[in-house]
Amino acid sequence: MVLGTPEWAAQTPGLKAGTSVPKGLYEPVFDGNVINPMNTWGAFMYRLAQEYAGRMDVFEIWNEVEIPATGSNAVYNTWAGSVADYYQLLAVASEAAKAANPSARIVTSPYSYFKDKEAGGGESLPWFDAFADVVKAKGAEAFDIVALNLYRNPHDLWDRYHGGVDIVAEPADRTGFRARLEAMGAGSKPIWLTEINAMPFDDQVPGWDAKGREDGFRITMAEQANYVLQAHALALTAGYDKVFFQALQDDPYPVPDELWGLVRFDPDMQNKDVSRVRPGYRAYQLVGEHIAGASRMELHVRKRPDPKKQAQYASRFEWAQHLAVFHQGDKRASVVWNGTDEVSTVSLKASGGSAILIDSEGRETPLAADGDGRLVVSLPPASRHFDLFGGDPPGYFY
Repeated sequence: MVLGTPEWAAQTPGLKAGTSVPKGLYEPVFDGNVINPMNTWGAFMYRLAQEYAGRMDVFEIWNEVEIPATGSNAVYNTWAGSVADYYQLLAVASEAAKAANPSARIVTSPYSYFKDKEAGGGESLPWFDAFADVVKAKGAEAFDIVALNLYRNPHDLWDRYHGGVDIVAEPADRTGFRARLEAMGAGSKPIWLTEINAMPFDDQVPGWDAKGREDGFRITMAEQANYVLQAHALALTAGYDKVFFQALQDDPYPVPDELWGLVRFDPDMQNKDVSRVRPGYRAYQLVGEHIAGASRMELHVRKRPDPKKQAQYASRFEWAQHLAVFHQGDKRASVVWNGTDEVSTVSLKASGGSAILIDSEGRETPLAADGDGRLVVSLPPASRHFDLFGGDPPGYFY
């Protein structure tokens, strides 16, 4: 990630540190065949790409530029320029970096979907819609990859790629980002999930009051392990090209906001303390061991009736059972989970010589086919149900 304008290069000195548009951003990137020092950003990106060519070829430009300098998330504001200024930031970065290193790729600022949707009252995405208009007018060559940051509900990962169901209450949710990119002339570009997580409350670490942090948004560590598996299964079958979990390790204690890590903070660089590991870490290992790198994958769901049209408020209300299948050579890994608050059973056709049932903590149990050649698995109830601000509709769990 390339982030922050130093004061000496600021077009508008005196703003919040790092947020100014760089000086000379609209100057030509090159003066003949030579990089133009008047475009401070272009000169920097040329040197950066040249210096790290072959070691670092992918550059993510800024972070969550749609978050404004005022409001509840103002602390995360990183950009004081306009949407057009940000497009120019990308365009200059692309031209300069690729001149220095033809293998360079430019990633858009990771986009905080729900903050922008909130700004549009659920009807629109004010920042992204404006960005799409600029891209349609000036071209999509300014970037190679689009980045999204999405938290908490794994179903959102599917919906933000493909769009929610037609009856979902907030119109902004009905259109996925693959369709949004196609509409702005960037339909073939990869989409990366650059931050995902559902953060826990129920850990005992210095300066953290577990009981006081149970706010309805945070979940248990056991639920986080389930989230890790479900989120990666849905993200990969949806079509995202890369998925990044935020984060591996907690910040030093006491933390100001969240327990971000799959492992607890420890200053020991040798990582000798295995007790640092949370359940989500083992689930993340399972993702790497069994589903990452699959050559073919697909998602299947078993639906339930929705006579009250609860999908207006939870787009995937009908998804009672989920089966994400990943094929690697002669091996098949199936991630299966429940979408209801009652125990359910799934029956899969057995194939191959053997099968192993693995839970989210990595415990393995041999699984034998029944007399009909079926693998029968009992699925425990889903436990997450959001109750704040109107909350999830009755019967929706994840």
